[in-house]
Amino acid sequence: MSMPRRCRDDAALHLIAANETKRAPGQGAVCIFVEDVDALYAEVVARNAKVVKPPQDYDYGMRDFDVVDLDGNEIVFGMGSKKTT
Repeated sequence: MSMPRRCRDDAALHLIAANETKRAPGQGAVCIFVEDVDALYAEVVARNAKVVKPPQDYDYGMRDFDVVDLDGNEIVFGMGSKKTT
């Protein structure tokens, strides 16, 4: 069974329901690059997303934050930052 596509801006993401795959729930992860990670963070917090880690800059040159979906899969939203080692 195919799930409906979810589109936003120039990106489309097709997710497969946990009950439609052999992979156990909570074992998936994806990183999605965005233009304004802080604005998106404010939006997902307002929608009561389960935030694991708020936005911060990392030495690897990214500013990102993590959430988990209802199945426990990790979703990271990030953008480039000026911080590097």
